[in-house]
Amino acid sequence: MKAPYAAVEALKLEHGGISFISRLLGCDPKTISRGIAELESGEQPNTARQRKKGADGKL
Repeated sequence: MKAPYAAVEALKLEHGGISFISRLLGCDPKTISRGIAELESGEQPNTARQRKKGADGKL
């Protein structure tokens, strides 16, 4: 759930915030943009698991 946190931090920085935060956190700028859109929509974020427990493939 990195997108909402990254979006909040990028919005604090205003100009150039998305690219700075994406480099700092090592995530795609599109992820941050989706997080910003999610925050601006006012909807509650989906907190359901994206993957099934144990789906990472580690043995």
